[in-house]
Amino acid sequence: MEFDLGKRMNQLRKSKGMTIEKLHERTGLAKASLSRWETNKSKPTLDALKRWAKGLQIDLDDIFFIELAADEIYLVKLFRDLDYSQKLHVFTTIKTFSNKNNE
Repeated sequence: MEFDLGKRMNQLRKSKGMTIEKLHERTGLAKASLSRWETNKSKPTLDALKRWAKGLQIDLDDIFFIELAADEIYLVKLFRDLDYSQKLHVFTTIKTFSNKNNE
């Protein structure tokens, strides 16, 4: 399945109850640009995408975590904040549970 950025942007905006007009007011991004991005007629720059996400009060990561549930996204965010030794400990623990389930 190919990732459809425009469709995802449209879904997220609507899930927040936000109109293109309101998002324009919050971000200063042109209404025409917002519309073109959602219809895949053009692609936003990274800077514009960051402004767009901030206007919706979401993390930029939320755009790309489509298949993950909210609790899974939360776990990923927590994991990213761990130091290397803590990450190794988490890997070991998960592997132990995974091996028990495979027996």
